[in-house]
Amino acid sequence: MDVYGIPFSLIPFKGRSKTKDPGPDPVYHDVYAMSERAAFEIRMPNVESYVYALREGGIRCDVDALEELVVDQEPDAVYLAPTRGYDDQEEARQDIGDFFKVTREEYYKAIRPQQLFFRLAQLILDDLIQGAQADEKERGRLKLLARHHLFPEILRIVQTYVQRKVRLRPGVDIRELGLQRYAQILRERVRDGILPAAARDDAKLLPVLNSFEPFTSTENVNYSTTLPVVNLVWSHLNRAVIRSGWERQAIDTLEDLDCVECFTPNDRQIGLLVPYDYADIRHNYEPDFIVRLRNGTRLMLEIKGPKGRIHDEDRVPAKNAAARKWVSAVNNLGRYGQWVFDICEDLDQLRITVERHAGDDDNLRPFLFVEPTPQTIWKTCVPLTTLKAAAGRFSEEQTVLDQAGEWFSEWITWENPPRFERGMFVARVLGKSMEPDIPDGSYCLFRQPRGGSRQGRVVLVWHSGVSDPHTGGQYTVKVYESEKRGDSETEWRHTRITLKPLNPAFDPIVLEPQEEGQVRIIAEFVQVINSA
Repeated sequence: MDVYGIPFSLIPFKGRSKTKDPGPDPVYHDVYAMSERAAFEIRMPNVESYVYALREGGIRCDVDALEELVVDQEPDAVYLAPTRGYDDQEEARQDIGDFFKVTREEYYKAIRPQQLFFRLAQLILDDLIQGAQADEKERGRLKLLARHHLFPEILRIVQTYVQRKVRLRPGVDIRELGLQRYAQILRERVRDGILPAAARDDAKLLPVLNSFEPFTSTENVNYSTTLPVVNLVWSHLNRAVIRSGWERQAIDTLEDLDCVECFTPNDRQIGLLVPYDYADIRHNYEPDFIVRLRNGTRLMLEIKGPKGRIHDEDRVPAKNAAARKWVSAVNNLGRYGQWVFDICEDLDQLRITVERHAGDDDNLRPFLFVEPTPQTIWKTCVPLTTLKAAAGRFSEEQTVLDQAGEWFSEWITWENPPRFERGMFVARVLGKSMEPDIPDGSYCLFRQPRGGSRQGRVVLVWHSGVSDPHTGGQYTVKVYESEKRGDSETEWRHTRITLKPLNPAFDPIVLEPQEEGQVRIIAEFVQVINSA
């Protein structure tokens, strides 16, 4: 027999050594909303549950839009309370927790697939009619609907879902759906799929908001952390906590997109939580980012790598279904703008994913995305990246950008380009300091620094003393000028470096490096890519 549930064991705790050097004190970073960026505030409703209505004319469910269910376990014992058809008696409607325990052999002898489908349909109908999510007024109205009209429709939906969306591992019997874990997941998934389809203009799915705090806002963010952070530009917040490399890459892309008006990373300090049920337990799901697009749409964005799906194959679909339900209800409420949800499983596709919801036309870009090959890179195409990413790749150990192009994910080309050379890249330059030669938001082609004097050249430069408000980092694009002093007949030392803007409305940045290497020329500007 297999025992279901979570076994608990005592885990010995080993305290800190009193003699071991605890090391340096942690460095704290303040994360807060910047008052000068109040226009970037994003408000998010605090949804606790939902109210909904069924149509008297029946119910619908788009089964093809539901997430699939993978059944792969074969336990020695299962739990089920099989029914011999639909029972309308109040005492017969038991929660899934009332299933009884039998061996697999006994279970196979006692149950047929059709009996299992009947039981699942009954549980789903009970949820729709008696569910705690419906208020008293709605529950009373639903009781007037004839059960014998609704039950056949739900049974048909269950059977269709099993036929189209349940995936059995080799050797697994369909009756393993009676295992408590799978029965509960199927029950929740089909039930939640019915809700949006059951909402109409006169009976919408609506969120129940927290009565004390109906919404959370980026304006309320103010905390300290010892985790790594990155500065933000197009956000109400000054910084974002970085827990993984993909988070930083996603932030770089969001900062670089024309269609993004502002965005915020999301965690419990920010406060957007999406409630969902999984395996009969209440959970809260935290999407990764909230993005406000220039067309007014709010994008709830989840970025999920392959490991996220492998870790818990069925929990991810449960979160996705809950997010879509949240979006449907909030849009029906109409107080917090128009929302959409999307999940990106490939960071190479993040730009396209976001632009799709912004309604951006590919023809508006001054370039085309292409699939690179070893024969075409830096011959007919160059990589698209960000200034932040390019500056981040440059280090004392790596004095040139990756010549193999392995760290670039997007490659582009355009009409009548110059002759490409290895190490070139395209990045977007923000701000008006280099106007009129480089208009704000232009995509520009850069190349590797060349030998000789850099005097008067437009360069991408890094220095710890730089704080560019447009890039949010220690790098900038400016005209390079330097003053040198000879320490000997053959050695020269920079005594002053001036990074000059072309726009006279901006002040130059004056640097006085103390030693060689404190100022790093990352790349040289070649040209602006025009859309014409």
